[in-house]
Amino acid sequence: SVASVFLAEEQLPDANRGDIIEHMVLVQESAMTKSDDYELALKRYNYVTPKNYLDFISNYKKSLKEERKKIDSQVARLDGGLQKLIQAAKEVDVMSEKLKVAKAEVDVKSKEVKEMLEVISEN
Repeated sequence: SVASVFLAEEQLPDANRGDIIEHMVLVQESAMTKSDDYELALKRYNYVTPKNYLDFISNYKKSLKEERKKIDSQVARLDGGLQKLIQAAKEVDVMSEKLKVAKAEVDVKSKEVKEMLEVISEN
């Protein structure tokens, strides 16, 4: 069909490509059917042309491109946030190690200070 030719270059999942093309054909046929119903009900004619179908396909491709661009932007944003979280976790690990060393030093110094206070209080 016309849609399969125009969508051949688009990266669509193979499992969904046929359904997408079938849906486009169905939409065009529905528009033609509704136009006939419109003419019968209101005695006014609505033109549904092959150009409308090509515009529909073109708009689909344009929307697909825009949505993919939005998704790529969100993926990049989330990836940046994830990298920051990974970096923060590494920094926390390094700080935790430094804290353990500093705590051991503080414990030693506290013990020394207590001993000095005891000596001073005895004198």
